Amino acid sequence: MTAKSPLSIELARLHRAVIQQAIDSQEELAKVAQRKPRIRSSRKSTGPTAKEIGIKNRQSVLDAIKSHGPVSGSGIRKITGLTIHNANYYANSLADQGMVKHTPHANKVIWEVV
Repeated sequence: MTAKSPLSIELARLHRAVIQQAIDSQEELAKVAQRKPRIRSSRKSTGPTAKEIGIKNRQSVLDAIKSHGPVSGSGIRKITGLTIHNANYYANSLADQGMVKHTPHANKVIWEVV
């Protein structure tokens, strides 16, 4: 009978450990694959929709122009708290519908009610 060296014994032990780990991993993957998928709840958002926010912002711009007379885009921004881009976007939207008009003045545009 041939005696095994300590190195070959250790290699055999490591080989069995690696094989067992692979088997355990395969079994775990099989368990995961058999699980039913989790279904996320279909909670409805309690906040306003994008459309509602747009309507509110548009109304805020109109109110700012009505209450503060002729006003610039930066004035609308300060009154409403909107960004300058959004202030001008909603003012242009109101102008397209004929509710306000814009007049160039020096280096800015002045908005006023029609």
